[in-house]
Amino acid sequence: MTDQLWLSHVHAEGSVFGSHVHLIEQEIQEQPARHVLGDRATVTRIHPDLQNDSQ
Repeated sequence: MTDQLWLSHVHAEGSVFGSHVHLIEQEIQEQPARHVLGDRATVTRIHPDLQNDSQ
């Protein structure tokens, strides 16, 4: 069995990741974050200033 972990622009410390996790940040965070993500979790965070407002 192959565990897969995809991290993009993540500054993490003291974190726990399960298998088949995808964690994507829009930009590199200045301060490290702690994450506890179980198997097959997917998290995509976009900075509020970068979201497209369609009003």
